[in-house]
Amino acid sequence: MGDHVVPGCVQVRLGLVNAFLVDSGGDSLVMIDAGVPIWFHRRRLLAAIRDAGRKPADLGEILITHQHIDHAGGAAGIVAATGARVHINELDAPELEAGSRPRPGTGRSVFTSLIAKSSRVMKLGRAKVDHYPVDGEYLAGSLGIQAIHTPGHTLGHTSYLWPAHGGVLFAGDALANFRGRRHHAPVGHDWDQVVTSIAKLAEYDYQTVVFGHGRILRDNAVAEVRRFAEFCAG
Repeated sequence: MGDHVVPGCVQVRLGLVNAFLVDSGGDSLVMIDAGVPIWFHRRRLLAAIRDAGRKPADLGEILITHQHIDHAGGAAGIVAATGARVHINELDAPELEAGSRPRPGTGRSVFTSLIAKSSRVMKLGRAKVDHYPVDGEYLAGSLGIQAIHTPGHTLGHTSYLWPAHGGVLFAGDALANFRGRRHHAPVGHDWDQVVTSIAKLAEYDYQTVVFGHGRILRDNAVAEVRRFAEFCAG
């Protein structure tokens, strides 16, 4: 059901978007992002929990990277099925707490502007937010997943860094990886912040990067992020 990332972490492909499940083998079971509020995504995410040998009630935390429909929309359904706690940056929380349409930002072309507008077609599932992560905070108990505030794509966009296995960066939409090439997201709220956040991610150490959109990047992946950050800055 999921693609192996590192031991204890699987990528769950939900069509054009990815979510992730982290299982340390102890009490902590964590989901990063929750897909769109449709039954198919919810069923696949719950199946990934079962495939890990766990029960839905074992999911303790859902870490949301940002308030867009394809990342935060399914959180309410997963909470209803598991009782998990929801974490999202305070700047991106209002839409999720209200169950309203997300703020899409703007595109840099006619095509990407259409992508931005289409993201407002569906409303987010309304979910109670239990915690607002701040930059540098460590979450998920013994897993020690660090929140890294990476605004630009949205005001509160947050990436997450799991220190295990040489470091796994959950980049959300701060970065994308299509056809072997790194990209920034096609829409944004602040394009200067998009570039600044990519540079910020290049300052950390990790071996693996996973993305909201695109394939897993392995084996000293931070070197690729650093090269891309230099390209964006230039």
